[in-house]
Amino acid sequence: MSTLLANARLSALPGPFGVRVDGLDMRNASAADYAGLFDLLHQHHILVLGGQKLDSQEYISFARHWGQIVPYFQERWTLPQWPEILLITNEAIPGRALPPAENWHSDGTYLENPHSVTMLYGQEAPEEGGETWYADIAMAYDALSDEMKARIDGMQVLHVKNGGLHMALPEEHEQALTLESQTTPEERAKLKPVRHPLVLRHPVTGRKALYLSTTTAYGIEGMDEEEAVKLLLELKRHVLQSSFRNGHKTLPGEILLWDNFSVLHKAAPTPLSNEDGKRRLLHRITIDGLPASRAA
Repeated sequence: MSTLLANARLSALPGPFGVRVDGLDMRNASAADYAGLFDLLHQHHILVLGGQKLDSQEYISFARHWGQIVPYFQERWTLPQWPEILLITNEAIPGRALPPAENWHSDGTYLENPHSVTMLYGQEAPEEGGETWYADIAMAYDALSDEMKARIDGMQVLHVKNGGLHMALPEEHEQALTLESQTTPEERAKLKPVRHPLVLRHPVTGRKALYLSTTTAYGIEGMDEEEAVKLLLELKRHVLQSSFRNGHKTLPGEILLWDNFSVLHKAAPTPLSNEDGKRRLLHRITIDGLPASRAA
């Protein structure tokens, strides 16, 4: 472990998983610091870095250490002059605010190469609400019966952008726009159905997880649609048990990262507002693949 990281303060997040690191200034971080943080993320599945003071260019440089940055496919929602950074905001400005991601998902499952890591850099946080909630899909897989593990082994789930909105549970606030209204014809033409294994083996740790992001999943290859939806909902309810869940509100100066191959996530309900103390503003960057030092 590097000197800087060795001198930082590590603490477990409340709940069954997650770790926080304080006292580490990423502007001075070394390759060894990043290697240590990479290991922490894949061991604990969510990672909070407190007390950061990065500008946009420094934030992008930080993100590049984790793999390949994936600019969001709709540039109109990104930070001006910085297409790598997606604005997550509850500002009540017509044509700017994104619909809330108040449903359980992993990022990028509608793509052939889903996002490996997502990070949020806190700019503003409401006094109440504004958390991101998590469900650990690796812990949930481990807790399945041997019979269910044998049943689902080898299954391929079909995904498309917003394809799984009909599989919402009562706790989810389904306000996401339809595919047709959210995307332009040019954007929509790039979003083809893809398939991913229901039981995903993590590319770094080898640990298995239930990879069932249900905002994009609409079926299982070779299975009747009604039967597939029934199975996916059964597994989703299993994943969302309280023993597999955690959450964190990203405050200004914090960077929150999560491993998309180990957790589902959703935003807590946060009303649109321009009032002081009620605004939520986060700078999101998504990553594909692994750091160059870890890639095969």
